[in-house]
Amino acid sequence: MPGGFNLVALGAESAFASVRVNADGSFGNANWTDIHVPGTLLTTVNSVFQNIAMGIYAVPNSAAVATYTAAVDQYTIDPTGGLIMPVGAANFEYGATVATSVGSVIVGSQARGSVLGGSIGNDVFAGTMNLNQSDTIYTGGGRDEIFLTAGGVSPTRIEMYAGNNTGNPVAVTPGAIEPAVAGSIVNAKDIPQLGWWGQATGQIGGPVSNTSTNLGFGTGTSAGMSIVHNFDPAVGGGPGDSIEISRCPRSAGCCVVPHRVRLRRSGTPSSATA
Repeated sequence: MPGGFNLVALGAESAFASVRVNADGSFGNANWTDIHVPGTLLTTVNSVFQNIAMGIYAVPNSAAVATYTAAVDQYTIDPTGGLIMPVGAANFEYGATVATSVGSVIVGSQARGSVLGGSIGNDVFAGTMNLNQSDTIYTGGGRDEIFLTAGGVSPTRIEMYAGNNTGNPVAVTPGAIEPAVAGSIVNAKDIPQLGWWGQATGQIGGPVSNTSTNLGFGTGTSAGMSIVHNFDPAVGGGPGDSIEISRCPRSAGCCVVPHRVRLRRSGTPSSATA
């Protein structure tokens, strides 16, 4: 996962954990989820890929050993009904071009604000339909399409970076800033990472980025630009929707402190390209 890793543990009970790696190399608190196939005597968890756990299980009165795969969802619903994603979506397809880098469809609460995170693929986001609620949408990379509700009076944050708040006892609330992942956009050598600056989700040889990524376009292109529909830079005459990027020394290639940027243009609010 962006900014960390997933692991599984097998003991008296089986479990899945997400662990954030901090910018200084230290580890955050693990976020654990128990794994158990209902009605079984034993459920093991032996392997993990992204957020997919795999293992075997045994049922009563049977000598058969069956296998399972399970998608582990660590997203939560806040007390008001908003969807809170501490880390971006794990579902995307590996592709060698931006066009084939299919991502996820991510839909928040229609009635309340949400915190929505994308994958490195081409995602589609649908924010709240409540005109008085704010969303936080961190894109995670890819050529995304983001749909905001026209006429909203509460601003939404569109954050152009990968985020990870896994293991933090204080969840990000809708409209607040999602912690950015260091090195998720470019690495220390200023090379774009997969899913960013026109890079696809994969390349021949594995999920790595170097100067030859995507047939020589490793220095970055504009092929992965995202579109925000109904972006309003002045919601209700006050602070409007915002396009936010991360800021830190260019040589470090990291994303630590979100820097607020607003797109301003004349005419009726419609769409913005970022």
